[in-house]
Amino acid sequence: MPGCVLRVLGDRFEPEAFLAESSLVPYISFRKGQPPASGDRIMGGDAQTNGFCCEVSVDGTRFEQQTRDAASFLKRHRGDLERLKRVNTVEAVYLDFGHECRLDNSSVCVQSDFLPTELLFLAGALGIGICLSLYPRPEHEQTGTSEQIP
Repeated sequence: MPGCVLRVLGDRFEPEAFLAESSLVPYISFRKGQPPASGDRIMGGDAQTNGFCCEVSVDGTRFEQQTRDAASFLKRHRGDLERLKRVNTVEAVYLDFGHECRLDNSSVCVQSDFLPTELLFLAGALGIGICLSLYPRPEHEQTGTSEQIP
């Protein structure tokens, strides 16, 4: 699931009430103990807490583009994110950058991904954490073959 999403979580948080007065548009909103909605991309079973997720960047291959999209998102939604920071039932707010592992133990032995100062400053000022979620490359890319996955 490469790309970047904003995740907002809290056991006592009321996502619907917050979102009713917000410009943030979630792709999913969830409640603790409820089964995931159709098309849910993050949960396998019942929700473990209340919250919502918003798509920040759909670019799954260029980490640099994800960080630019995230900085733009934080600027565009600054008012709502500042208001969110004041909601005492919110336990976690973070940007989750999903990107593919480039390690192959032959030509690439170290993976480093740079977070620009502007993004760190914007996120920090809003009390937003950053998570880097590393996903394995598709199997056909790991072996170096050019076969298409059916």
